[in-house]
Amino acid sequence: MLIEPKDLGLQTSPNANAEALKLFDLTGSLSEAGQRALRLVERQKILESLAANEGNKMQTAVELDVSYKTLLTKIKDYELG
Repeated sequence: MLIEPKDLGLQTSPNANAEALKLFDLTGSLSEAGQRALRLVERQKILESLAANEGNKMQTAVELDVSYKTLLTKIKDYELG
């Protein structure tokens, strides 16, 4: 699955990439920065999907194409519920 700027609610104007990078903590190694960015994106996608599905976790798991158990683990890890 390819994550595009629109999936993150980011603009696609010529200056959008520079502006979008300001949202991420790019310190440390490439791997560390990548992990932080991934966590930010996962957390936001889960929040948006839960809201769209009125808190229905089973439907959210289906929409996000993850197992119910994985979703519950991520909700706990990201302290979302």
